[in-house]
Amino acid sequence: MYLEINTINSRNFSKLIPKSVITSYYHTFTFSSEKPKVVEPFFWTGFIDGEGSFSILVIKDNKRTLGWRIEPKFQIHLHIRDLDILLQFKQYLNDVGLIYTNRDRAIYTMSSIKDINMLINHLNKYPLLTQKQGDYLLFKQVIDLFNNKTHLTLDGIKGIVNIKASMNLGLSEKLRLEFPDVIPVDRPLTLIPPKFNPAWVAGFITAEGCFDVRITKAKVKLGQRVQIRLRISQHIRDLELMKALIQFLNAGSLYKYPNGLAIGIYIVNFKDITEKIIPLLNEYTISGVKLKDYKDWVKVHELMQKGSHLTSVALRAQV
Repeated sequence: MYLEINTINSRNFSKLIPKSVITSYYHTFTFSSEKPKVVEPFFWTGFIDGEGSFSILVIKDNKRTLGWRIEPKFQIHLHIRDLDILLQFKQYLNDVGLIYTNRDRAIYTMSSIKDINMLINHLNKYPLLTQKQGDYLLFKQVIDLFNNKTHLTLDGIKGIVNIKASMNLGLSEKLRLEFPDVIPVDRPLTLIPPKFNPAWVAGFITAEGCFDVRITKAKVKLGQRVQIRLRISQHIRDLELMKALIQFLNAGSLYKYPNGLAIGIYIVNFKDITEKIIPLLNEYTISGVKLKDYKDWVKVHELMQKGSHLTSVALRAQV
């Protein structure tokens, strides 16, 4: 059963959400005594760099004059427990787009050209930094064709397919057979920024960061060692960006995952966490459920500063 909701937490959100999820949302988020900080625009860019996806659907449709339907789409898929951050993002974009839930997933989606133009206005002012920027710029070219009504011509559709061929995973085998003369356009280059906006870093960590507390066996008095760690993961194509991020943070080391497709920044040095990471994230807050993880992580950090992790009682509490 789905229930249309027009107002949540004194904010206008027109969407369809399962009634059971709304009940859970009110219980978990809406009546929280702690109001989230107002985040800076670059936070949302960092979050999109981590979680957003740009796609162009080219669908055969015999009801259309040219036999094809083109649908641009921007989406963010999260776990249902992070519904709140999608609501915040929707509010930031003046309530455009729709939020749906599917079992344990919350999905923000945008396919209206009018709505997408609102997103483009944001990303023009606060550009993406990962290689996702290349997909976005190609996506934007398609939106320009829509704004000029070029997509209503056969040449326009072929031009869109040429653009799609350079996005994400390219064309499906079916589309390659339908458009055998496709010529992929040049993919725009994404340049590494000379410096990072700290709000972007907070948004990126909200999307891609993981706050760990590791308790491992060790040859010490208690037989166990406590270590806190921040991990930030990304696709291998953003290797240079991750190297630049390490330089910006002046902390962490690069780790390449065995599958060869992903890389991570691992920050484990306690002094770096104390003097660089926590001050940064206290000033430029992360958001969503991960903020709760961060606060628990900071509590463990405080215990370690006091030396409490060297007692068996504190170890049991951290487990």
